[in-house]
Amino acid sequence: MLVIVVSLLLIVAAACFGLSRVVATRLLGLGAAAACVVGGLLLLAAPAVFPDLAFPTFSVGSASFDLAGRLSPGDLALAVALLWGGAMALAALAAAIAPTVRNFGAIFGWACLAIVATLLGHAASPLSMITPLAWSIGTLASYAALRASGALGQSEAMPRGLALGLLASGLLLGALLGARAAISQGELPAPGIAIALLLAALAMAGAAPFGMARDEAVEAPAPLGALIYGLVMPTLGVGYLLRLVASLPILPTPWATTLVAFGAVGALASAAGAYGEGRLRPLLGWVAGAQVCLVVAAAGLSGPLAALAGPALLINLMLSSVAGAAAVVDLERNTGGDAFAEAEPGPRLAFAGVLWAVASAAALGIPPLWGFWGRRWLFEAALEQMPWALPPLVAGAALLALALIMPLARFWPAPDPRSHPAAPGQFDLLAGAMSLAPLLLLGVAPQLAWSLWMRALPFAPPELPVSPAGQGVAVALGLIVAILALLIARAPVARQIARDPEEVTVQLAGDALGQSLRPLSWLGRADSLLAAIWAGMLQASRWLQVIMSVFEQRYYLLGVLVALLVVMLLMAQ
Repeated sequence: MLVIVVSLLLIVAAACFGLSRVVATRLLGLGAAAACVVGGLLLLAAPAVFPDLAFPTFSVGSASFDLAGRLSPGDLALAVALLWGGAMALAALAAAIAPTVRNFGAIFGWACLAIVATLLGHAASPLSMITPLAWSIGTLASYAALRASGALGQSEAMPRGLALGLLASGLLLGALLGARAAISQGELPAPGIAIALLLAALAMAGAAPFGMARDEAVEAPAPLGALIYGLVMPTLGVGYLLRLVASLPILPTPWATTLVAFGAVGALASAAGAYGEGRLRPLLGWVAGAQVCLVVAAAGLSGPLAALAGPALLINLMLSSVAGAAAVVDLERNTGGDAFAEAEPGPRLAFAGVLWAVASAAALGIPPLWGFWGRRWLFEAALEQMPWALPPLVAGAALLALALIMPLARFWPAPDPRSHPAAPGQFDLLAGAMSLAPLLLLGVAPQLAWSLWMRALPFAPPELPVSPAGQGVAVALGLIVAILALLIARAPVARQIARDPEEVTVQLAGDALGQSLRPLSWLGRADSLLAAIWAGMLQASRWLQVIMSVFEQRYYLLGVLVALLVVMLLMAQ
């Protein structure tokens, strides 16, 4: 059935490109979203309705290009979450575009191609050469969608997301060529190849220390950015990492420690970066990076709880990112920007604020949402195997909670007579609510996820590690949190008048803490390290230019000299 779904999305992508000048962009976007929903329904109903079609496979030497025609239950759940989240992101993006605007259908065409590449990469086996090809196509399609949206403008800066994505694809290709023989025989690859695989997965997913891979995506419209850094990049990167770890015969202790260390420190660094942000788009990028690092930490842990935590956290990341982006769309429509630290008073956005609060709760793992169970299983596995990872994970969760609470003052400001009424816009908020619906349903009834796909995961426990008492406590805690949040939101504001123009402003403690945590956030971005490497390469090129000047810039003369020196050394031995 995957063949039919991929063909459907390719046809829709071609229609978006071809009808861009004729059909309104909003209609094309809604059509692309509907195609994603239909694709997800086909994947769910395929075994009982349509025959199982397979992709043609071929090999070049020892390298094979194979794709699974039918996904396993665990992979099927991630694919359906990808299509559902992609549909809601495309719908929210279409709702943000004026009804009469045309010539922007390429945005949705490239977005559909990125989703197709992600599906193909997810369906490929861990050793298939289709995976690096899907990574490169997904990277190129995502960057093309950003360019088509006009978010990058006339920027001449190096596209870091594109560069890191293509470098990760090449690194993965080389690592697979070196590791295929060992893994196929049940042996572990060499440490250098393992490091290459890890760095490729982190760079593709935009996890620490490669957070700069999200730089272009966070400047795009929020739903498009969430589609890229919340759906495409994590599924290609850490989704592959989960499948690769599950296929290994055993994960040595040094490798597992490295994965958990990257995940724990990266989650703390991403949370510190989120706390220092003053805009919602970059904030969503940091939040997605923190959740990606949690999946990396789960990949390094062994046992049945870790086997459940990784896919659960990945699905939670995908859907909560789309919901947060939908809330940002409504805020930008009413205020003209996504800044929340220093901004003029705006209208009170009740529903968008609720959507942001619930999306934040999902990202933080607050019960009874689905993210609670993923974090609980992760923490229990870490406490049993590597308890040293809990302090940075808990500290990162606390910082992330503070970072996500602060924007609520922008959604629910104090009454101000200067603020204008809220602009109507319901479809984007509906898309965000629909993306959160599965998280609420699975969080309240995790037995549903267990019966559908979790029990078929590799290394899954014999029964769901959720007791009826624990499930009831989670629901009760969720109700208490919801009631407290409602009371706080409806509480009267003490100050009802505008600030005196002569009043001296002071720096808030939260802002000061964010500035003090800025060095910690550098661990999530390797900009300084890459800048130092680039400066070293430039210095080496200058010295090489000086050496070449002796030979009148003739490269072959230098090559002849080096060859003669090598021959003389060999003869001397």
